Amino acid sequence: MPKDPYRILVIAPYEGFAHIFSRTVQNRPDIRADIYSAPLNEIENVLKSIDTDQYEVVICRGQSAKEAARHVRRPVVTVEFSPIDILRGLELASLNREKKMAFVSFFEMEHIIRLIAEFMNFSEANFIIPPAPATSTEMEEIILRLHDIEGVELFIGDGACTRCAAQYGFEHLLITSGPECLESAISQAVEICEMSRALVERNDFFRTMLSETDARLAIVSDQGESSYTNMPNTQVTADIIRSIEKHLPPIMHHGRMRWVYRSDTSAYKIQAKSIACGDQHYALCVIEDAFDIIDQKNSSLKYREAADVQKDLQLVLATPSLSRLLPDIGEKAPGTTPLIITGSPGTGKISFARAAYAYSPLRSGPLLEIDCQGLDKRSFQKLLNEDNSPLFDQGFVIIFKNLDSLPISFQLQLAEVIQSMELTRRNKIISTVNGPLNSLVPANLLSSDLAYELNGYSVHIPELHESPELALSVARQYLNKLNQELPKQLAGFEPDALDHLVHFHWDFGIPQYKLAIKQLALSAAGQFITAEEVRSVLSEMKESRPAAGSIGSSIDLSGDLESITHRIVMRVLEEEGMNQSQAARRLNVSRMTIWKHLNRSE
Repeated sequence: MPKDPYRILVIAPYEGFAHIFSRTVQNRPDIRADIYSAPLNEIENVLKSIDTDQYEVVICRGQSAKEAARHVRRPVVTVEFSPIDILRGLELASLNREKKMAFVSFFEMEHIIRLIAEFMNFSEANFIIPPAPATSTEMEEIILRLHDIEGVELFIGDGACTRCAAQYGFEHLLITSGPECLESAISQAVEICEMSRALVERNDFFRTMLSETDARLAIVSDQGESSYTNMPNTQVTADIIRSIEKHLPPIMHHGRMRWVYRSDTSAYKIQAKSIACGDQHYALCVIEDAFDIIDQKNSSLKYREAADVQKDLQLVLATPSLSRLLPDIGEKAPGTTPLIITGSPGTGKISFARAAYAYSPLRSGPLLEIDCQGLDKRSFQKLLNEDNSPLFDQGFVIIFKNLDSLPISFQLQLAEVIQSMELTRRNKIISTVNGPLNSLVPANLLSSDLAYELNGYSVHIPELHESPELALSVARQYLNKLNQELPKQLAGFEPDALDHLVHFHWDFGIPQYKLAIKQLALSAAGQFITAEEVRSVLSEMKESRPAAGSIGSSIDLSGDLESITHRIVMRVLEEEGMNQSQAARRLNVSRMTIWKHLNRSE
């Protein structure tokens, strides 16, 4: 199939140039050239009157080429002076050897001009070659100075030189471009056209291939401009592109990143890689369906990113005894080595687990939290068997929260999946359990098989009263949060007040501790929580708990039904030692109901 002719725009500095170019391409069926004649000062107006996008390349001479390059988005080829052009011009000039001459041009060819002039016996006293001017104004100043001060009578040079000399009535001689220079420029122009067409053809090929692939792709520049996507033009696609734009800084910093985007109806895994094309950088993103958690009415599964758990990381870093553990984890549980976190209920194990994720090199990937207390049979089987379950993916950090609350039959199934699918080779698993491993396994609360699969390295989190520095960090962070939520602002605690709080034995850990702080914040008379106010609240907590089944008379019955129900659930939980299963059986409700009330208190 014959190629379309190469489309070339030619700006001729003088009529002779246009005629020579026209004769040069008249027998070239592969070229379609449009030729316009325009001096340097008219180049801009001519180009504005032309649709230059219809051409593949522009050909000009000298300073005209530099001017054209400022106004067109196409490659510009410059027709240079050749030694033959200079020789031809100096032969004409030799007929006037008695006159003082000057060679003035925008072309920087001083060395070759001197060499040819010397070869032709031009006297240096009679033949001046000033440095090439940078602008038309500078050329005019040079010509006037050479004439008025140096006595130059004949000016030899390009079109700009001869037009200026003619304006002042000085003799001038134009150096024309011969066919050999135009042939060279045409060859360069054709080569550029061929390269451009090959590039367009290759880009079209790849664009076709991308559009035909089943994978959903998006390419976004580091400036946030969407360059390509084969996804349908929907609101979900627009939201995914916005999510990619939001993640551009870490993508460009780390080189690659993974996260999960959730829309109102679906969840999507996005895997992004930074790619460079010249000086421009792009994020190439592959979008896949993520594990479907939208249809679940509970919050047992949550996707997070490092930015979502910064408060947890800050809390741990502000607690020296805990922050010292983070480098140990990096050394003793590197990469995907499993980590298990032990401790009593309410000690902040989940915050430490999130901090371990945010502190690790794996923070550029997504975090999936699975609260085992909220997994029913249906959701657990989906997690084990769905094709797009994160258990079969790679590059995730997965936190199994309250692992020991899974029924033993579930634990045995999970251990089998982890072992058969080599889950711990593909994903980082962090688990939290309520109590020491050496007591959970014998008590048949934790499967020995599951403990073996997930216990690559273990960390124990002390109870709150055993870690005053953690109690201090939680108090400051939580009071700051309350200042953003309550209609009053507190400056902090009196020293003695904080000391009483920190050293109190909190039977039910951080949730109970936060409830006390919130109660103190609501009842504080001034900007500082006083020691007397703390002693009053703590004395109430030290009172004997009522016997099981006799909670009615000790419950505050003010407020709406939801608030009263919450107080009853929390009181039963306290009486049952925060054992959610026992509290659920006693109240004849599901364990999920108990979990929701406990989560509300946190």
